[in-house]
Amino acid sequence: AQEEERRRIARELHDETSQSLTSLAIGLKMIEDSESLTEVRARVTELRALVGTVLDEIHDLSWALRPSALDDLGLEAAVERFAFECARKTGIKIDFQSFGIDGLRLLPEVEITIYRVIQEALTNVVRHARASEVSVILERKDDVLTAIVEDNGVGFDVQAVLNSPLFKEKRLGLHGMSERVNLIGGDLTIESAPGRGTTIYVHVELREGLEDHA
Repeated sequence: AQEEERRRIARELHDETSQSLTSLAIGLKMIEDSESLTEVRARVTELRALVGTVLDEIHDLSWALRPSALDDLGLEAAVERFAFECARKTGIKIDFQSFGIDGLRLLPEVEITIYRVIQEALTNVVRHARASEVSVILERKDDVLTAIVEDNGVGFDVQAVLNSPLFKEKRLGLHGMSERVNLIGGDLTIESAPGRGTTIYVHVELREGLEDHA
């Protein structure tokens, strides 16, 4: 799971931030070669916009590494914020609902696991599902926390993916999700079929996962 997370961050650094910084360097060279003040001003305006983009990318990476809302406000608020940001950036309609949480704080390893699984599930939706709508649900019933991510995308053959060499070599995000959940004693279930969307269920027993505020 950690290696998959490192690969994802490295990929984003290469594909987004490094390209933006390269564009910034090219823009500075063009300013250096400019022959008029008007041309310099035009280039500076472009570079200021580019710097804003780079700052946004760095902020997103920082959030991906460790969302501050998770530490400050808990799982419910962090997931809601991530779902909102994901919907804003992608245009996908993401509906978030929670039941029985009411500010509940869990042990850090439980909160970060559930958050990362939902994050990876939504990332997979954006990259592969071609979905227009997603539902994200957090629900606590008695001593069980359930997280559900359901999309109306293209779906896939679950068994074929689980039997694929990429999954067995631990190179798919689904493997990292399953591994994370297993490490906190939870269960992850995937339901999907070609043309019928995908639903991911996570169930975690909270008897050992509730924080002691006494």
